[in-house]
Amino acid sequence: MEASEGGWRIVRAEAERDPDRYPNFGAEFDAVMLELVLRTYALSDPAAELRTLPTEPPG
Repeated sequence: MEASEGGWRIVRAEAERDPDRYPNFGAEFDAVMLELVLRTYALSDPAAELRTLPTEPPG
């Protein structure tokens, strides 16, 4: 995290990549899921617009 105007900003995150445990939806999906978790649990924001993501990996 780093300080930014008005608060803090996440600048790096790591995601589980074990293909036996998780399908690979890609880095963009991982970023959206991280945002969803943080907004929902840390900020008590329902983040409804993030809940319309595909449930199957591309391809």
